Amino acid sequence: MEPDHGGHSWADFSPSLTKYDHWLWQKVGEDAVANGGHGGMDYIMAWRTIQSMRTGTIADIDVYDSAAWCAPVPLSVMSLADGGKPVEIPDFTRGGWVRPRVGLDSVAIDMPAVV
Repeated sequence: MEPDHGGHSWADFSPSLTKYDHWLWQKVGEDAVANGGHGGMDYIMAWRTIQSMRTGTIADIDVYDSAAWCAPVPLSVMSLADGGKPVEIPDFTRGGWVRPRVGLDSVAIDMPAVV
């Protein structure tokens, strides 16, 4: 997507948003904004977790994501204890991050009914 560089103002983003918006926001975005915190993201995360449990699909967040999201605090403590020197960030996936992973960027699916 090459932007139009003419003029000295920002272009309207609406056409790109309509074209490239993620399927999940298109599906439940309005409900999420109306009913969830953090701009609807809390709702989206809960909706998607329940959806993956009902459909038996792979969760969007796995143990490696959780470890990576929690790592900055202890790594910062280690860095500060050593005078602010950089610390190595562990690769919790042992190189697995280079392989595609099924999850949020997969095709759109509906929420199954409760039975």
